[in-house]
Order: sequence, then C-alpha cells, then structure tokens
Amino acid sequence: MGTKLYVYTGTGNSLWIARQLALELKDATVQFIPNLSSDFKVEADWVGIIFPVHIWGLPSRVIQFINHLQVKPETYLFALAVNADQPAATLLQLQKLMSTRGRSLALGSSFVMPSNYTPWGGPGPIDAQQRLFSKAQEKVKAIAGTILRGERKRWTEDLFGRTSPSPGSIRCLFDLFGRWTRNSGWMINVIAVESAPRFVRPAISR
Repeated sequence: MGTKLYVYTGTGNSLWIARQLALELKDATVQFIPNLSSDFKVEADWVGIIFPVHIWGLPSRVIQFINHLQVKPETYLFALAVNADQPAATLLQLQKLMSTRGRSLALGSSFVMPSNYTPWGGPGPIDAQQRLFSKAQEKVKAIAGTILRGERKRWTEDLFGRTSPSPGSIRCLFDLFGRWTRNSGWMINVIAVESAPRFVRPAISR
C-alpha cells in the first residue's frame, strides 16, 4: 500500500526533509499531521513521521498523533527528528510513547538542519547552511535505501548529536531557567522519558 509520510513543520525544515525522502521512495505521499481528537487509521505498509525537536523533546502535535494513530501490526514505522544538532532524547521519548500503544520504531534518525532560533545565533552563514542541506540529502538517500529494504536498524546509535545536552544537564537548565519561565508565562511539562522536556507554550518550530 505504499508509504505515507506525516510531517509537522513550522519554518519548513521538516517539510523539506519529507519531500526529499518522498522523491527517493518514489511511491510516497506527504501529508501534514492533522489535529486529532479520535483514532486515526492509516492503511500503509510504511508510515513515516517527520517533525522538529521542540526544546529537546516531542512537539505536542506529534504526541497527539501517536496517541491516536492506528496501524497494522506489521506496519514499518519510522521517524525523523529534525533539529539544530541537539536532538537530545527525543527519539527515546517517541519510542517509549509508542511502546505504550503496543508499537515500536523500526528506524529512527536525527537530521541536523539550519537553526531558526535567533537568540542562539539563527541559521548561520549561507555556506554553512548549504553544507547542512548537502549532508541531509546524502543521509536521506541512505535512509531511503534502508526503508525500501525493510531493514530494522539499531537506531539508538543516531539518537544524540555531538552537542546534545545530557539528561542531567537538561535538568540543570530547567533549574536555572525555572524562575524565568514562570515569570514570562511559559509552562514547562517534563515528559518522564530520559528527562526529555517539552515547553507547552509557545514552541519552537523547524
């Protein structure tokens, strides 16, 4: 029944990855992750979820999607976490969430793309951005081959970027910024998966 790619995106990085992957997979369709309140049945042999990392964790829309997603037991589920080189424990969080629904990731991978968070420097120079796009395209081709062969990779090897904060350092950051978040009206929701946090409002999109 082909491949269905469900994407959540803000500024377009995740959508770009999804479209590049669809070109490699040939028969894949790209759809935006819907806002769900009831079960969502997907008839496909391969189902991919492409999304940005939000404050070292899953976006709320992706959590909602997983909680309502209905697929066949044999469906090949994979996920691509788009980030600015700090994926943290996002894929671990996703795997644990899926396990509560009786499912498991066949493949999970992290994609480093230009940052859209201007307080930390933004996307950087154009040439640096182009290098990231080139590396991402190469990685998309490799992952497409893995998916088409139906391989189930030891995807935990691709969980952490070289500058990803450890769970302990993430906790430290929350201690340091707790007062600021309360004063500014942000609310922190820490998901109990490898200390991967999620800001409820607002969220950084990529």
